[in-house]
Amino acid sequence: MLVIISDLHFVDGTAGEHNVPVDAFHIFFENLKSATERLKKKKREVKEIKIVFLGDIFDLLRTEEWFEPLPEDERPWGTKEAKIKQHANDIFDKIINANKATFTLLSGNLTKKFGFHIEPKRVYIPGNHDRLCNKYSNLREKVCKNLGIKSTGTPFDHYFQDTKYGVFARHGHEYDKYNYEGATSYGYEDYMRIPIGDPITTELVARLPWEIMQHPVIRSLPPAQQVALKRNLQEIENVRPFAATLEWLLYQVKENRNYSGTSPQRDEGSTHAYSLFS
Repeated sequence: MLVIISDLHFVDGTAGEHNVPVDAFHIFFENLKSATERLKKKKREVKEIKIVFLGDIFDLLRTEEWFEPLPEDERPWGTKEAKIKQHANDIFDKIINANKATFTLLSGNLTKKFGFHIEPKRVYIPGNHDRLCNKYSNLREKVCKNLGIKSTGTPFDHYFQDTKYGVFARHGHEYDKYNYEGATSYGYEDYMRIPIGDPITTELVARLPWEIMQHPVIRSLPPAQQVALKRNLQEIENVRPFAATLEWLLYQVKENRNYSGTSPQRDEGSTHAYSLFS
């Protein structure tokens, strides 16, 4: 049995609460266990369970930890490798701490926990948001530890292939001009080239809500309105296609141009664009 999961985007929480709760994984594994039992009743033997984490599992870009006072050359697109490595490790550790229950589950004995007849094997393929996880050896070790994977001491593959299942899979950013700067040889060095998507995610998607929330007009709003606005702005990365992000912001400006931020209260769940945009 082959199961592929991607784009979980576990974050440290500084740029928004986007983490999948641990209960979702309990449901997932219970359903997976039920699927193996149904196959068994149909006389179809499940000889293995292979779970492939197909990229963007750990999001090291969607965080406020890369902002000032951190110098530009210490960010993912910078030149001070030792510092970048240190900051990436700190962010990774915060991601784990923010999702402690989930990674305790994912790295643990799933057979004992859910009653699988055979322990599921885990495979990890890095994406673009967890590119740094494959760049530094100690981060690779941490990935293995927290996903229950046996470390080989070598970089992770950037594709998954299994002829038994007739499957060849990549994360997919290889076909995205914003998130892949390498050649079609798809070698390790190709994936280590820094794509423009890295600073876009950190300096636009993660930073824009943070910058807006520092504006005096916003800081003068009632706390509940500030919380609602910040929460909505932190969903900006979910705009699709990604190139429509600025268009989406301009739309909010147009729709809310006359809202000064001091007019009668609105529903906290709606998205507001305040007078500072005008």
